[in-house]
This record gives sequence, C-alpha cells and structure tokens, in this order.
Amino acid sequence: MAPETETYCARCGTSLAPGAYFCLRCGTSVPVAPRGASATGAPPVRRPLPAQHNAQLDALRKATLGEYEVLAELGRGGMATVYLAHDLALDRKVAIKVLAPALLLMGEGMVERFKREARTAAALSHPHIIPIYAVKESEHVLYFVMKYVQGRALDTVIRDVGTLPIPMVQTILAQVGDALGYAHRHGVIHRDIKSANIMLDEDGRAVVTDFGIAKVVQAEGLTMTGVTVGTPTYMSPEQCATRDVTGASDQYSLGVVAYEMLTGRLPFLGESTMAVMYAHFNERPRPVAELRPDCPPNLSAGVMRMLEKDPARRWPSMDDIVAVCGRPAGKGSRAPLAQHGRYRRRVRPAVAAARRSRPRRDDHAGEGGCRFGVDG
Repeated sequence: MAPETETYCARCGTSLAPGAYFCLRCGTSVPVAPRGASATGAPPVRRPLPAQHNAQLDALRKATLGEYEVLAELGRGGMATVYLAHDLALDRKVAIKVLAPALLLMGEGMVERFKREARTAAALSHPHIIPIYAVKESEHVLYFVMKYVQGRALDTVIRDVGTLPIPMVQTILAQVGDALGYAHRHGVIHRDIKSANIMLDEDGRAVVTDFGIAKVVQAEGLTMTGVTVGTPTYMSPEQCATRDVTGASDQYSLGVVAYEMLTGRLPFLGESTMAVMYAHFNERPRPVAELRPDCPPNLSAGVMRMLEKDPARRWPSMDDIVAVCGRPAGKGSRAPLAQHGRYRRRVRPAVAAARRSRPRRDDHAGEGGCRFGVDG
C-alpha cells in the first residue's frame, strides 16, 4: 500500500488540505485541471505525510469519535496543530487545536499552559475574541474545540495587499482595541499580539486569537521569571527585558500592528532577534506621517504614542486609543472593512473558493479557511 501523501503549496511550502482551491497562507491558487486536460501553472508539491502526524490524527479521530468528524489540517506549529472538524451534534464546523505529542511528554507544566490558554479564552466573552467551546483530554491527546473562523490572517492580507486603506486600519484597530480593553478589564494580558494572531472573517470582522502565553493578573504558579515570551518583532521593551507586563505592553504590540497596516512594513527590523530587541529599546521608528502622507494626523500621532518606549508615556487605556484614532462611521463597525474594494478583491475571492471546495462528509476533504495560532 502506497504511503499517504500530503500536498504543499508550490509558492510557500504550506501544507494544503485535500481538495483545496487555494493556499491558506499565501492565497496562491491550486491548479485544477478539467477532465482530459492538464493543469496550468506550477503544480503543488506532494510529499509523504510524516508518520507522527498520521499518528496524531488517528489519535484525535479516536478521541473524538461520535462527537466530531475531523476533516482536514488547517495549520501546524511548534506547540500545536489545528484541524477543521464537523460538530455532529450541532451540525457546524469547528476548529480543534491539539497539543503536539512531544510536548505531552514534557510534564504537567506544558499541559497546564495549554489548558490555561483554553480556560483564559473561554472566560472571555467578546465578539472580537475567538470563542472556546470545550477542553478535552484522553490518554494520548489533549485538545480544545473553538469556533472556526473562515477568512484570512491579517499578516497574509498585508503581504498580499500592502498598505491598507485608512478606514480598514481604523476599523481593525477599533475592533482589536475593544477586545483587548475588555480582556484587560478582566485581568488578562495577551502578550503575543501580532498580525498573525488577528483573523479577518468573511464579513470583515477582526477576531483576536491565540491566548497561549496570556498572563492572568491574579494567577500564580506559572510565571516564567527571566524567560522572554512573545514574538520579538512585536514585543514591547519591557517584555523584551522580561519585566512584569501590563496592558500597556499589549498596546505597544498593537501599535506595531497598526504601523504595519499603515506603512506595509514593521517599525523595527534586524538581522537577529537581539538586533530587533535592541531596536525596541533604543531606536525610534520612522514617523508614520513620513511613510503615509494621507494618514490623518490623529491616527499617525496615536500610533506613534502607542510605540513609546516608556509604558507610562503610552495611552492610559485601549478605550483612549479607539477614541483618538477614530472609528469609521457606517452600518456597524465592520462595514468599512467588509465593503472596501481591495478587501473584496483579495479576501472575498479566497473565501468563495473555500466554499466551493467545502468537504463532503465521506471524503475528509478540507475547506479553505483560517490560520489559527499554533505556536503559542
């Protein structure tokens, strides 16, 4: 019997779900040849599926038998793999995040961190924070079930589109700011805000994902003193220095995301992690107004204040950021994002293709969708 194979995007190398019409990471279309004709363009690369991934998938299917039908893999990282599944009882698509098998062997600390992510997110009920439905554990697999968000990660949209329109930036900033303000009021600091952890769904809503390294202010026993956690290009100076962080650290990271949306580039770059951290401590980013002349003064000044080195010099709260940077008028806060031309041209076609490739119950074919946080 031939070994099971997996298809990979010819452009970026990301694994493709069976039957997918496009790459979930870079948006590259997968050639589909009509009957009797050959496909045009570069064909996707096919590689043998690693044995450990088959074993994990088999263990998950066994653990979820009768509750969920596991359909396809959505994303994989160092800490977890995310699968698309069908909730049999409620007849809906869900995403299942599974802790990597190797990490299960690292002891209770890693398992507790994974469970804490689920508990932290599940305790937060907000329209712009991804909901958690259940946390489950069996002998060989630990996983939680969350809402399936069909759309694109913000980092892939920026990579494909470049600088985003001002109304789009204001809408995303307002929605993510609302979500983080809510989390902060409930004693939760995300600590890994970045464009890859912000999903844009098919209706143009921004949703914050991946609370894997979130800090619950009142929690004790899981603090990692002297260990740097987060993504270096988005981390605040105090986070780089492994000092205690507050909501001001999330504000700084969101400022990096806002800068990225407005200018198409990150404010701090370097050839190494240490070089990036040095820039966070010592360098001032080039003003937004210089790189984006059409940016309203209140928005450019608001973002630059979010990037202040000293937490005390940033905005007092997320609510202040939303008030200063502006929330576009329209039918709901999502209207400018969902209706903007470049959004419709870049994101909506991908979602439409995903719907055309919707899996049948009997073939475990994947449907296009989101990229969830899988590293934290």
